[in-house]
Amino acid sequence: MIPNNGAGELAGPLIWIPRPHEDADQMASALTGIGARPLVAPLLSIVFSDEEPDLAEIKGLLFTSANGVRAFANASGDRTLPVYAVGPRSAEVARETGFTSVSVAGGNVDLLADHVAASRSPSDGMLLHIAGTERAGDLVQALEKHGFAVRRQVFYSAEAATELPEDVLHALQTRTLDACAIFSPRTASLIVSLVKKAGLEDSLKHVTALCLSDNVSTNASALNWCTRVVSSKPDGEAMLQLIREVFPTLSTLDPKGPVVRDQDV
Repeated sequence: MIPNNGAGELAGPLIWIPRPHEDADQMASALTGIGARPLVAPLLSIVFSDEEPDLAEIKGLLFTSANGVRAFANASGDRTLPVYAVGPRSAEVARETGFTSVSVAGGNVDLLADHVAASRSPSDGMLLHIAGTERAGDLVQALEKHGFAVRRQVFYSAEAATELPEDVLHALQTRTLDACAIFSPRTASLIVSLVKKAGLEDSLKHVTALCLSDNVSTNASALNWCTRVVSSKPDGEAMLQLIREVFPTLSTLDPKGPVVRDQDV
């Protein structure tokens, strides 16, 4: 069992969630529900583009993140096109913003490409991938291999922090941080860069890296963590289960809040 550095014998583990607030707050609610102490301190800020979508000849929309859905909804009032979402969270946000034809893949770009290939024919028409400036995987290329015509349009960017947030600095300096839940390779690389910039590499010797995927774990490996563990699937429910396995005192409790299910892309 990973040592609990929190104050008080009954205090749950302090777990840093470095995701943007739009997605971190749901994971924080779930962690609170099982007795953990979430530290929401984003390293990325989502900025929407002012550009309007080019929907000429488009017969379906591809969303690889909930932020992509939000960005499209901010730029366009069209809700008539069928949506193919990378995972449950993206699909949920799509329905919340007014889309009615929404289908869901298994949580990453490769699974989304397989899902689209199994759900429709290339002859059904061109697809539009609503993307960010940084992407995990190449959905356009994956679908083109199946014969689909796909256009990509960038609708948002994720601007990176240049310093560690003050709450995180304090938790590292006082050795009170128990774990960090990392949802994307880019975030993992950013953590490495900012921790080294702050000269706090040694402060991670008692911190567990909770990684959504092998790629996340690889990017986080440049730091000397207590240990790095990888979720069984690239979604928030599996991440929550991983946290319960790492911290067994949480394993008997049911979450009281929603979980973010998609990777950050």
